[in-house]
Amino acid sequence: MPQPRSSQNHDRRRNVCYPQTAGALDKMIDYGHSSRRRLPSVTREMAVALVPFLLAFLQSYGIAQSVVREERKVVVGGVTEVWQLVWLKPPKPICAADDFWTSTPCNGFAFGEAGELDLVRLRQGKEFDRFHLTRLFGHDDLDGPTAERVAILQRWEVMDGDDARGSELQQRLSLRPLAKAMKIGDYNHDGEPTEFPFQIGEVAGARICVLIGVSKENRRLHLFGTARLPDKPLKMARQHWESLRDSTKPIHVLEMGCFDHGAESQSELDLSATAKSIHVVQSVYNCPEPGKQRKLIGRGEW
Repeated sequence: MPQPRSSQNHDRRRNVCYPQTAGALDKMIDYGHSSRRRLPSVTREMAVALVPFLLAFLQSYGIAQSVVREERKVVVGGVTEVWQLVWLKPPKPICAADDFWTSTPCNGFAFGEAGELDLVRLRQGKEFDRFHLTRLFGHDDLDGPTAERVAILQRWEVMDGDDARGSELQQRLSLRPLAKAMKIGDYNHDGEPTEFPFQIGEVAGARICVLIGVSKENRRLHLFGTARLPDKPLKMARQHWESLRDSTKPIHVLEMGCFDHGAESQSELDLSATAKSIHVVQSVYNCPEPGKQRKLIGRGEW
């Protein structure tokens, strides 16, 4: 399928990245942290520092070929940066038009692509920060279209009337703009729109996302946690992240309703964000018989 010549939302191929160093990066770190292999000097910071040398090596042999999937300008601390979602090598279709793209595991991933994916920051054309997104996928607590450890990104959004299959639907998709993945905003309410929700799976029809970006407290790319568990990535449905972004006051949202996908209880979330942290309190209620009052089963802070 021919690609448009130039558009900020369309892919651009560059022989500047690497196809497999991201996976090797995680292996290096796992190796260094293994209790059976004592290499305490191998840290993520040191491994990241090796990436440019690995890139240069692969590029010199014509091995590396990356695809810039999306590019956005982001202002961090008054300085304009360019953020890129970069496929480390050309991705493969997943939940494709000729496949079961309407199935529940494809929710949010329909008409998507899968492969090794990085989020890259550049200033004045030079890379200075990178986050390997592929490692966020393939975990047992979330559903998805594949059990493989590959990143998945929707290429085209699903629209009304997409009930066909095969070549007819594929031809219709080829005329659409690419789906916008980096919906940059001020989700943590620290006064700077420097983060976005990134879908990593699906649960009972909900598109589960983590929040990735930078904050005033941490100027490196990272995943956002809560006030109680700042180092544990907070996973919420996309609509809950968007509700938190759009509200200046604490909000109350339904996480899972009674009998939704067979649920025997109802869970609700109280969400709020300050300049330094995100607060989440979950309340779980029973599903009473008609005419009876519901009871609180449990409540806890995430």
